[in-house]
Amino acid sequence: MDSQANNNKFYEVKLSSDGITVTKRWGRVGADGQMSIEKTGRLGFDNAVYAKERKGYKKVAIAAPPTATTSVAANTQITTIAKTALTKGKARTDTRVADLIERICRVNAHDIATLSGGKITVDTSGQVKTPLGLITNYSISEARGLLTQIEQAGGVKDTSSTRLLEDYLTLVPQNIGRNAGWASTFFNRDNTFQKQHELLDSLRDSVQFFNTQLAAATTAAIDDVDGNEYDNLFKYKVRAVADGGAVFKRIEERYAKTKNGMHTSAKLNLKHVFELVDPVGAATYKRIAAEIRNEQQMWHGTRAANLLSILQKGLFVPPRSGSGIQIAGRMFGDGLYLSLDSTKSLNYSNGYWTSGGRDNNCFMLLNDVAMGSEYRPSHYSDWPKAHSTVNKFGKPWNSINVKPGTAGVRNHEAIVFDTNQVRVRYLCEFDA
Repeated sequence: MDSQANNNKFYEVKLSSDGITVTKRWGRVGADGQMSIEKTGRLGFDNAVYAKERKGYKKVAIAAPPTATTSVAANTQITTIAKTALTKGKARTDTRVADLIERICRVNAHDIATLSGGKITVDTSGQVKTPLGLITNYSISEARGLLTQIEQAGGVKDTSSTRLLEDYLTLVPQNIGRNAGWASTFFNRDNTFQKQHELLDSLRDSVQFFNTQLAAATTAAIDDVDGNEYDNLFKYKVRAVADGGAVFKRIEERYAKTKNGMHTSAKLNLKHVFELVDPVGAATYKRIAAEIRNEQQMWHGTRAANLLSILQKGLFVPPRSGSGIQIAGRMFGDGLYLSLDSTKSLNYSNGYWTSGGRDNNCFMLLNDVAMGSEYRPSHYSDWPKAHSTVNKFGKPWNSINVKPGTAGVRNHEAIVFDTNQVRVRYLCEFDA
């Protein structure tokens, strides 16, 4: 790849298992390219690789597709595996749960395709593909390192950072157009470092999910499993709450009472509610809540593309940089952000606080939160004191609680430092 000459080419060379046939394919990334087949053996293969490396081509680590004998998952739709892993008992026949899981898997694949300009796709089995082959955890990790180097350099400013970007896009192909000199404008208002980290996070989650389901699926055909083989794929089990039932009405009332009519998401209505069940996490939360106390129920908003990861691994505190979780400002430092104000959180889900389009069909989590000892800043710059001071009992603060109208905020903000202080109870779906 050469941004100045607008070269975005690939050269693929394969040596057959018998060591005789060499297959070559070349062209512009994203195109089918041209192909030739030769009977030149190992020498011809090595000569082809050497010649291209001398011209500046770089080797890219890709994975071959799983063989049919070792991959039931490769022939099984990702949604089928997810439905089995995320449900138990009657929930497996609930069409609302099935529809939810299909949408979550679909939006994750759509997010990857959109962010990469169609150069990276997720097929129905969950395999993540580039024009050069399947993407690997190793290449994602290597790409993350390159992206971090570019970010630390302050962007693409010189020959060195341009080369880093070219190497990055060799690992994670994207639509760069056909104009030379695109490197200096690759990062812009619409394509931020945060967006690229988000793409890498989505790729990582998809690759990890496929690898895990592949390992589970090799033991038996999908039609023969009872779900136990897939129990470890996800942290949570999902079951639908009755529409219009007592729990649904209670959550609907809470949403209405705590929303701000000035927020763009206030026009959205509660559509469905799903209970998220995690006995191990619930036991951990119960122990912590009994110790630090001060339990409250709060909302947490997230984009739909993050849900597959959350259902797999739970909530986490993303680092200040290098995370794909979309964060607007991180005003009070690192931590898990929640709010008593429903539409404050729903605006995150809807996309108001971040770049990109608005999602009227979006999701929000309702959580039990053990706030413990709260640090309440009077000024927005006071938040570091939550980590450097102690409360009146000489113990560390457990959270930050910012009331509306204080510390420079209009809406309530709560930040906890330990995700075990949060028990996710319900996944709430909203629509216009």
